[in-house]
Amino acid sequence: MIIDCPNCGKRISSKYKACPGCGLGLGESDEGLDMDAAAKRLQVQRTYRLQAQMYLSILLFVIGCAWLWSSSDGLASRLSTWPIVVTVAGAMWYIGIRIYMIISRFRR
Repeated sequence: MIIDCPNCGKRISSKYKACPGCGLGLGESDEGLDMDAAAKRLQVQRTYRLQAQMYLSILLFVIGCAWLWSSSDGLASRLSTWPIVVTVAGAMWYIGIRIYMIISRFRR
């Protein structure tokens, strides 16, 4: 089984006695967990961080849409630049995170 080293993050086989990248031995992780449990914990932490970024990107998109709507009187008048930038940035951030999550799922 291929796992991520809990110390350096390098992908290694779970059959190694020590990580070839950083030298961390099996069972020498921060809390005394074995290599598989530490790798699983690291993967869960990465997933939570990505989900938090995804929620922030959605929030940025919604704020940008609301700002765009309110600044242009329901899209009836001239559109302002900054609300458009905020909306597009939120959308692109969300799309980027989703693409990264899909690619990382296929690499496992």
